[in-house]
Amino acid sequence: MGNVLWEVLPWFGHPAHEEYFRAALMSDEAVHFLARRASAPDEWLSVSLHPGHDG
Repeated sequence: MGNVLWEVLPWFGHPAHEEYFRAALMSDEAVHFLARRASAPDEWLSVSLHPGHDG
């Protein structure tokens, strides 16, 4: 099993991303969005969350 996303990327624990995490947990479909760190506003990260049956 892998690591928890916000433990590896602490800035991902920001409340702005919670809606995407919830959507992935409640869906059988992958959730895609763009995210950026406040410390690097010109750098964007393309994120795909793929839900699993174990959360």
